[in-house]
Amino acid sequence: MDRGSPRLGRPSMTFHSGTTRRGFLKSSALALASLGIAPRALSAPKLNLKKPIKIGCQTILSGPLGGYGEFMKKGALLAMEEINAQGGIGGSPIELNFRDEELKVDVGVKNARYFVDDWGADFLIGIDSSAVALAVGEIMPSLNRILIVTHGATEKFNEDLVFKRQIKQCFRISVPVYQDGIASAIVAKDLPVKKWATISPDYEYGKTSWKMFRATIKKLKPEVEFVAESFAKFGTVDFSSHISKVMAAGPDAIFSTEWGGEAVTMIKQAKLFKVFEHTTSSIPSRPKIAASWRRFAKSGIRIRAMFLRPRMPHSTQSRRRWKRRRRWTSIT
Repeated sequence: MDRGSPRLGRPSMTFHSGTTRRGFLKSSALALASLGIAPRALSAPKLNLKKPIKIGCQTILSGPLGGYGEFMKKGALLAMEEINAQGGIGGSPIELNFRDEELKVDVGVKNARYFVDDWGADFLIGIDSSAVALAVGEIMPSLNRILIVTHGATEKFNEDLVFKRQIKQCFRISVPVYQDGIASAIVAKDLPVKKWATISPDYEYGKTSWKMFRATIKKLKPEVEFVAESFAKFGTVDFSSHISKVMAAGPDAIFSTEWGGEAVTMIKQAKLFKVFEHTTSSIPSRPKIAASWRRFAKSGIRIRAMFLRPRMPHSTQSRRRWKRRRRWTSIT
């Protein structure tokens, strides 16, 4: 994988012309497995890779949704420290660089070009916005770097960019929108609810989730009705107009894919409007707002959340290491 880059005239970890996605995944899995099973006393196997391996990460680091980016940044830094402490990847240390995505397409594309052309990144990771994920994915053939999306959920990333257009540099490790739209409908079909409405984000993720939710629950429960929809722009801090619009239609339940701080704000304001005295709220939960769900539940608000934490040895160890890091001042 160590080859000269025609763009920068420097070693870079990119695809050979004959490398397929399947071949890349197999070789990567074998390399990672060899690192994972090696005793701590042994150094990572030497693969003669460039030093350091540079990874550019962009995420939302500002505004009401900035908590997501902070989690991503802290998790990446923790992983970097642990990997480097064990000898890096193939004997090469990892170096990270973070930039604020701002949930804007032009900013996301600019960040990607900066990482590769100016900073010399070997890999790109991150991205919260579905629209940004699609835009950055579009330019990956020209940048010729591996992009691993860790949050943007649009199904079009895999279906259009990877499957239809065969952009081999694009990967994603997060769940696609199917889980938020289709799986929510499978749960919601058993609720004593006929009339549905939504308050969701005004962009790809929110609208596609609502579309999939409606299509799926209609098949499972044909008698349901969809009485209102309202889509809130990024950065919304006052949901009163959206709440009033939806409640005027008299829904039995509200489906929402608002997330992060905006979801917490929306629910607090909905409580003031006494929304939950008349409706059920169905919101696919995220780690950022799981703690708030418990507080809302104690107030008598019914919330159907769909966030599961598997009890596996590796994930349990990761949570313990995270908890041990009480202070992050040394790495932020």
